[in-house]
Amino acid sequence: MLQPAPSSERDLAVTQERDVLIDAARAASLLLVVIFHAGLWRVTLNDGNWSAQTMELGPWGWYGSWFLMCMPLFFVCGGYVHAIIVDRMHSRNTGLAHYLTNRGRRLVGPTTVFITIFAVPATIAAWAGYRDQAVFVSHNLTKLLWFLVAYLFTVTMAPFFVKRHDERPWLIPIVLTVAATTIDVVTIRTGVLNLRYANLFFVWLGCHQLGIAHQRGFLRRGPLWRPVAAIAAGVLAIVGLLQLGWPVPAFGMGSRQLSNLQPPTVTMFWLALAQSGVMGLLARREWRALEQPRTQKVLGVVNALAMTIYLWHMPVVVVTFGIYIGLGMLFPSLVPVLTFPLATLLVAIPLLAALVPAVARLDLRMIPPLGQRQNGPLAAAAMVVLTGSLAMVWRHGLVIHPKTPFSSLGVLGTWTGSALLARASNWCPRPSRQLGTLR
Repeated sequence: MLQPAPSSERDLAVTQERDVLIDAARAASLLLVVIFHAGLWRVTLNDGNWSAQTMELGPWGWYGSWFLMCMPLFFVCGGYVHAIIVDRMHSRNTGLAHYLTNRGRRLVGPTTVFITIFAVPATIAAWAGYRDQAVFVSHNLTKLLWFLVAYLFTVTMAPFFVKRHDERPWLIPIVLTVAATTIDVVTIRTGVLNLRYANLFFVWLGCHQLGIAHQRGFLRRGPLWRPVAAIAAGVLAIVGLLQLGWPVPAFGMGSRQLSNLQPPTVTMFWLALAQSGVMGLLARREWRALEQPRTQKVLGVVNALAMTIYLWHMPVVVVTFGIYIGLGMLFPSLVPVLTFPLATLLVAIPLLAALVPAVARLDLRMIPPLGQRQNGPLAAAAMVVLTGSLAMVWRHGLVIHPKTPFSSLGVLGTWTGSALLARASNWCPRPSRQLGTLR
């Protein structure tokens, strides 16, 4: 049975309002991801052939990418928020079933809409004789779903890891860091990159654990040397690992697709530690600008639409490619403008801003209602099914076809997991039949 956090920390978390700095960090991280993907990609024209590719930034871009890498910070913020939610679960005695269904259903709505909208045409195209093309396109649309796989896992495991932190704060981060480092060393020595997919859980859980520690106040309160030491340790560890043979770029770009992000290396944990230190320094002063009602409203909207924005920003970038290629074919004089670096931003960002509110309305309708009762075992089963199914969709695409079994299982499993979670969120067991009185 889960036990609550120590009383002082628990009471603080229960009475604490949402941290505006955490909300701002989450929103900024998301927007930076969108701007990065839209800005780094561009259409090119070589020998009459149009294509889309990331820009070659050279060594300065490889090292500069570390200042733009925000995914560790997003998981740190997730750990912070989950620590508060788990403490409230204990304080209000709502139970694990309520926690799983309430957290899971917020992710299920947008994800189900996204997968369904693209799985249907991809499947029709595959059955019409264009299976290879449908697999290629749909797989490119799902390459960013690794985030959902990792995040669903951390959501599911958060109550366990909050408890572990309160019992032994340093044990879990040390174990996860050693495990991730071991995976990296074996990968570097053997060249078998697929081994690094285990770090999808070790690394991001480690970052999530740092967020729990941050909420508990280790870097936000206490001596100033703590956040400074965290920054120094994170930076020195990254520099040392790069010198020892870890990939130089934080994320793939141009011809350097081998990076530290996908799949992740232990450097992401050390970056999360440095970013946590920065957040610890920033949290020691008041940010009245972030507390203004208008700013709070904007942050609230961005965070509420976070999953929709994340899922749809790359399809919008792809649509922008199509628009630019079409314009380039019709009006050759526009080619220098259309192929100019950062040109994708000019159309992709307005398109995304116009699309997200419309899609979000549909996403909202697909979020299962939370009833008076929830079913814990069914909710846990739904989260397991969803995590495994999204992993298959991420790795294999969205085509339902006998010759694409993994993508078929992934799509069907996502729909099944969504249905299970909807059932678990509003659990109304059927009344048992009672025998009538014999007369």
